[in-house]
Amino acid sequence: MEAPRGIVERYQHRRTHPIVTRAVNGPTCQPVHAHPGPPHYANSQGVTGAASRRSGRLSNPQQLDAAIYSCLAVSSSRRRTAALALNPTTRRVQNTKLGTITVLMPAKNAARTVLRAANTTLRALPRDGKLLVLDDASTDSTRELVKGIRDPRVHVLSTDQPLGVARGLNELLNSADSEFVARMDADDVTLPSRFATQSRSLSRGLDVTFGGVVHFGESLSLAYPSPPCPLRPKAFNVALLVGNPVAHSTMLARRSALVQAGGYATGLAEDYELWMRMASQGYALSRSALPVVALRRHPGQVTARDSWSERAQLETFWQASYRELARVVLGEGEVARHSGPLDRANAPVDKARVLSNPLLEIYKTLNGVDRLGVQLLARRSGFILREGRS
Repeated sequence: MEAPRGIVERYQHRRTHPIVTRAVNGPTCQPVHAHPGPPHYANSQGVTGAASRRSGRLSNPQQLDAAIYSCLAVSSSRRRTAALALNPTTRRVQNTKLGTITVLMPAKNAARTVLRAANTTLRALPRDGKLLVLDDASTDSTRELVKGIRDPRVHVLSTDQPLGVARGLNELLNSADSEFVARMDADDVTLPSRFATQSRSLSRGLDVTFGGVVHFGESLSLAYPSPPCPLRPKAFNVALLVGNPVAHSTMLARRSALVQAGGYATGLAEDYELWMRMASQGYALSRSALPVVALRRHPGQVTARDSWSERAQLETFWQASYRELARVVLGEGEVARHSGPLDRANAPVDKARVLSNPLLEIYKTLNGVDRLGVQLLARRSGFILREGRS
């Protein structure tokens, strides 16, 4: 099943819309229109008019919110939902009925971005929440900047010796005492209604929920959203066998579920491996369509390097977790039947090609929305679930 042409065209349309361009590049927050107008084709720099003469950075969080709204409002039925979820006047939400939330934010040499990450998180965080920041032996002013935030919800942990991402996250997880924990990176931006939106998902009995993202950064001329694809638990497990369908910084989870699953394993793909391990143990994970975080893209990102991806896929614990999830989703017989080629394949998309026939059979049992979500996310890896080919 391929994505319906209309949805894909409208999604691509918003990537180059002038309202998005102005929201990212303009000096002041632009008004958000319910009807953004006809398709627009950006110039060679990806921006238009006076915007092309300005730097490609966000001057305040409200501009990003407006850009996201424009990206998402692909139909009249979505405009009201997007407007409520991304209300740029939101500053601080009331306590959620779900329970207290602690946001886990590891930071290392993040002086340039940590204040925006922290302040936008506090803007969205309920009054009874906490922001727990781990300064992982930074050599810049990260620690001093965070300690200078005048908000009683901010708590800072510091280490003299670097712990790394996985060990640092386990330290934060063990230090949290709330019922729920969320993840946030020190260089991203939290959107205003993130926790109000995600809390509703966990109140329906899920163990972990994620959201979409809006990509932005100095190397990008335009902010653009990830595919607006919701995934319920069954579809989420199928998507995991093709690739990691979520950004780590969008996570909101029951703390007890993360702890009982064993926490983060030390390795390069600590988040992806944990999602596979939790899914195979029977925990319910899902992804919502609306973005909850703006994900900063920059050339120096470690996870963007091909060498990082290749090394992560060779890790023994990652391979074992993939195999176990495949056994749970597809059945022991299917995994045994494809055992040799499965072991020789390293990348998740290559493993998915080996398992394409049983994956297709499970895919056919999903409902239309979940099938579309799996298909759009799989296409990013160059993999299409279609009868007769893989």
